Amino acid sequence: MAVSSSIRNQLRTTLHHELGHWLVARHFGFKAGEVSVRLEDQQVLGTSLIEPYAPVQLADTKQVRSNIFNRMVVLCAGVVADIASRGPEVSQAVIDDAFNKGVMDETGLTDRGKVEELLFILVSIDHEASSDTDVNEDRSQKIFGEAYGRAQELIKEFFPKLELMATFLRQGRENAIRFEFPYERVVRAELDAIAQLSKSQQKA
Repeated sequence: MAVSSSIRNQLRTTLHHELGHWLVARHFGFKAGEVSVRLEDQQVLGTSLIEPYAPVQLADTKQVRSNIFNRMVVLCAGVVADIASRGPEVSQAVIDDAFNKGVMDETGLTDRGKVEELLFILVSIDHEASSDTDVNEDRSQKIFGEAYGRAQELIKEFFPKLELMATFLRQGRENAIRFEFPYERVVRAELDAIAQLSKSQQKA
């Protein structure tokens, strides 16, 4: 069955989204697993299996904060990769929609919903308690901006590899509406992408 160009594009950007999570999670030492993207009931869903247990014991507040912040960066990285995959002319409306109403996984939450829960904890670690809603919102937005900015830095660094990984994983399956890639297959795509980039740099 032929897949419409609109659905095909949504599947493509969602795969970029999930690979963004996957690559940044591994960068921080979180355990990553399989990646899946599928069309269900006319909605494109995506999942990157990430276990955000800290790679070391969290012995103090500073380490707890760092681990939570890194988890937020992983969550932001999906939408950053999603947006990057759409090209440089993407509108602000699309950017806002991608994050606020973005890819949903089997938890029924978007990345934004998960980030907001973590922001409450980080604000409480960084600041004395306040009953002023505006103050708390400003504090939250500052932390969010830092996490999102860090995700942008990492995705910019990883994007050439990420794009090749997505291409390798979808090769020969342009009309598929369900992609399920075990961990070993994603790692193979990463290694193949690294090899191709290295070969291209040698020729340059």
